[in-house]
Amino acid sequence: MSGHDQPIHMPPPSLSPVIIAIGVTFISFGILWSLILIGIGVVLLLVGLATWLIDDARAYTQAPDDGGHGAQH
Repeated sequence: MSGHDQPIHMPPPSLSPVIIAIGVTFISFGILWSLILIGIGVVLLLVGLATWLIDDARAYTQAPDDGGHGAQH
């Protein structure tokens, strides 16, 4: 079976990118208005990054090992 016959791997849906975007938005508004908003934004950014990395690590450990090491040409 060639590599072209295998289905495309798609990651499961995640809210992590949305949480990161909200965190960056809070940081941006915090730069304009308040140190408290910067703090909230940093916390949201770190939570979003942590959940994204945890989800990615979980998907990596659960992925089937087909013995391939990259693209086959």
